Amino acid sequence: MPPCRSGRARGVGGPLAVAARASGTARHQGGRHDEDPDGGYYDWDVSFLGANQDAVLAAADIGIDAKDALTFDIGAIAPSMAAHAAKQARRRVGDRTGYTQAERAAAAPGRS
Repeated sequence: MPPCRSGRARGVGGPLAVAARASGTARHQGGRHDEDPDGGYYDWDVSFLGANQDAVLAAADIGIDAKDALTFDIGAIAPSMAAHAAKQARRRVGDRTGYTQAERAAAAPGRS
């Protein structure tokens, strides 16, 4: 598998950053804003998922809020994706909270 820009092979313990865009909002709610071509704003919703690493620390290094970062163990992919799907479902109804403690515990069993 070819390396990505960081030099790591893709999909091998590297982070996954997921960004979703909702256009038409003009106020900042914890995401990043960029102007769209029509003069409005895109409100970026970024999630940072990191396998077998401290995703919260890595996300902070690039300006992503801790609430939007999820550390997961490679053996717990299904609960990690369920946690991400639950967070995205909350966002779609306007809930801007991040991952819950229960979701974090399921995604990285054995971590404190």
